[in-house]
Amino acid sequence: MMRLMGGTLAAVSCLFSGTSRAHEPSPITTGSLIAEMADLESLTRHPGPGIRVVQFSSYDRRSSIPGGPDWFGNADGFGNEPIPGFEAVVKAPGADGIGEYLICDIQQPGAIVRTWTAAIEGTIRVYLDGSTMPIYDGSAFDFLMHKASAFVKAAGLDPKAEPDRIAGFEQRYSDYYPIPFAKSCRIVWIGKLNTVHFYHVQARTYPAGTPITTFTTDEVNTWHMTAVDTGKLLASHRAGRIGTETLGIAHQQLGEVEVAQGQTGELLKLNSAGQIRELQIRVAAPDVPAALRGAVLRAYFDGNQTPQIVSPIGDLFGASPGIVPYDTLPMSIAADGTMTCRFVMPFAKSAVFTVENRTQPSIKIEATATHDSYTWDDRSMHFHARWRVDHDLLARGGKDAVDLPFLTAHGQGLYVGTAVYIMNPCPVPTAGGNWWGEGDEKIFVDGEPRPSIFGTGSEDYFNYAWSESDIFQYPYFSQPICTGPETRGYITNNRWHILDAIPFDRSIVFNMELFAHTPTPHMSYARLAYWYAKPGSHNDEPGINDADLRVAPLLPWTVRAAGGATGASIFEAEDARDPASKADVISDVRYSAGKLARFTGPSGAIRIRTDKAGKYQVVFTCTSGPRPVAFSASIGGTPLMHGDKNRFELSTPHFERIVNVRCTPIELSAGEHTLQLDGISHDSSGATDAWLGVDFVWLRPVK
Repeated sequence: MMRLMGGTLAAVSCLFSGTSRAHEPSPITTGSLIAEMADLESLTRHPGPGIRVVQFSSYDRRSSIPGGPDWFGNADGFGNEPIPGFEAVVKAPGADGIGEYLICDIQQPGAIVRTWTAAIEGTIRVYLDGSTMPIYDGSAFDFLMHKASAFVKAAGLDPKAEPDRIAGFEQRYSDYYPIPFAKSCRIVWIGKLNTVHFYHVQARTYPAGTPITTFTTDEVNTWHMTAVDTGKLLASHRAGRIGTETLGIAHQQLGEVEVAQGQTGELLKLNSAGQIRELQIRVAAPDVPAALRGAVLRAYFDGNQTPQIVSPIGDLFGASPGIVPYDTLPMSIAADGTMTCRFVMPFAKSAVFTVENRTQPSIKIEATATHDSYTWDDRSMHFHARWRVDHDLLARGGKDAVDLPFLTAHGQGLYVGTAVYIMNPCPVPTAGGNWWGEGDEKIFVDGEPRPSIFGTGSEDYFNYAWSESDIFQYPYFSQPICTGPETRGYITNNRWHILDAIPFDRSIVFNMELFAHTPTPHMSYARLAYWYAKPGSHNDEPGINDADLRVAPLLPWTVRAAGGATGASIFEAEDARDPASKADVISDVRYSAGKLARFTGPSGAIRIRTDKAGKYQVVFTCTSGPRPVAFSASIGGTPLMHGDKNRFELSTPHFERIVNVRCTPIELSAGEHTLQLDGISHDSSGATDAWLGVDFVWLRPVK
C-alpha cells in the first residue's frame, strides 16, 4: 500500500529562482521545475554559484579510492554486496531478513530531478523537511520508475487519460517528475539485502536560504496544466517555454558550401548578438557515412580563436555510422538526412561555422540556422561540444577495466549531454557475453576527491538497463542503432541533461569505465561531451588526427558459443540449409563466417543435430530490416513457439540488424532433426516475395 501526504509548507526567503529568470525573487516550485524540462534556453545561463547536481546510487561501495583497490568493483545492486550499497543502515535486518537503509540524505534546499531503477523490491519512504510523515510510502519500484503516475493517481487524476504527460516524465527506466523541498530530503528503503536493489536518485541542491515551495500532492493539481503542456512538448520532442512570451522574431540564414578535400569552407556567419535556436544540416557526398565522420565542423562564438565546437559533423548530431534516424528533444535526424540540433547557441557579437573536408574529393554541406535576439549578460554561456575517439581498444573487465576520459573542463559551466559511438567486434552472440558497457560513469565537480555522480553501468547512465539491444527514443535519450546480434556491431547511445544538467563553478571531469564482459580487441569507442561554459573556460581538447576520422569497419568474425550461448551447438545456416531449399548464400562481413543463408521461397529447411536427448531452446539469429518478414518454424511437426505465438515477425526501420529469435524450449531426441521454415512472407497476408535471412541457428541445452 502507498501513502501520499497532502498539505503545504511555507518556503523561506529567496535569492533567485531555478528557472531561466534566475535573479527574480520567485520561489522554486514543482511547476517551475516542470517548465524547465522543455526549456532549452534556460540552459544558456549559469544557475548561480553553489548549485549542485548529485547522485545517490547503489554503486559498489568498495570503489572508494580513485585508481585504488576495487575501483572497478561491480557489486552495484545485485544483492549480497560485500558492503551494502547505501548511505547508512537505519535498522539492521530482523529474523525475516528485512532491514531499513538510507538511500538519500540531503540537509539543504533542493529537488529530486531524476530517479531510475532496473529492478528493485521492497518499499521506499520519502521524508521532506524533517517531517515524520512520509510524502511517499509504497513500492520502491513505482517510486523510482513510475512516481509521476503514483502522484497523479494520489491527486485523484487518471494517468491513462493523459498519456503524453506521463510519458514526458516516465522515460523507459527513469522518471523525471521533480520533487522540490525547502530544507531536507531523506529517503529510506525497506527490504532484503539479498534481493536486487538497483537505484539512482539524482538531486539538485541549492544554497541555504533559497526559497522553495516543498512538494505535496496538492502541487500535482496546482501545476496540472503546466505538466500537460510540458508533456505535449516532450512527447513531440520539441523544445519550448511554458507560460512565457516568445523572444523576438525568428529568422533563418541559409548556408551552402562545397568543400574540396583538404580544404575548409565557411558555412554560416552571423555578425550581431543573438541566439541560434535551431541548426539544420544536410550532407551530400559520394560516400555519406565517410563524409559524416571525415568532415569536421567547428563553431567560433564571439571571435574565439579556439572553437567552442569541434566534432565530425555526423557525430555532433548523432549520425554514426551514416544516417540513423531518431528524434529526441535537443537532437534529431530525419530519414532524408536532415540533422537538427535544438540546443540554443547564444553569442554576444558573432558566430562563425566552418567545415573542414578531411575525407573525400568533394562534399557539399547545406545549413539552415534559425536565430533571433538574445540579451547577453554576466550569466550567459557559450555552447560547447568536443569529440574524441579511441580505435583498436582492448576492452576488458574487472581489474583490467579502464576509465575513458570524456571531458575535463575548467571554468564555470553546465554539462548538458553525452553521446557514444561504439564498434564492438565481440563474437559472442548474446548481450550476456558481448556487453561492452558494464562500466560506470564517474563525474567529479569542482575538484572533489571522489565523484559526486557515480553510476552503476553505462546503460543505466543512458536510462535503460540489462544491456538491451532494441531500438528506442525518448525526449532525453535514445539508442538509434544497435546492429547486433544483441550488443555486437555498431551501437549509438545518447543522453541529454536538461532538468538534471550538471553545474560546475570551477571544473568538471567526466570519465566512463570501459568494462566489457569478454576480452575484446579492436573495439572502437568514440564519444561526445556537450556543455555550456562562460567565456574564458578551457578544456582538454585532444585534437583530431586523420587516423581518427574513419568509421571503424566491422571485422570478420565467427560466432563463439560463450556468454548466454555457453554450451550451445551452433549451425551456420549456409552450411546447414537443406539442399532442396530455395536459398541463396550472401557474403558479407556482417555475418558470422562471412555468410548468410537467404531463404527466398515460402518455405525452407535447416538440418541440425543433438548429441543427446533433452530439453533445448532453439534460437534463430536472423536479419531484421526495413522490409518486414514473418515466418513459422517446426521440428518434426511440433511448432516452435515464442510464448503463445507460433509465428515470428521481424522488422527494423531504416537499417538492417541481426537479432536473436528465441523459441520456447522443447524436448528433442538424440540425432538429426530438420528445422522446417514455413509461411515466409512480409506479414500475415501470405505474400510470397519476402525473404528470410538466417545467419546461424543455435541449440542451447536447458536444465
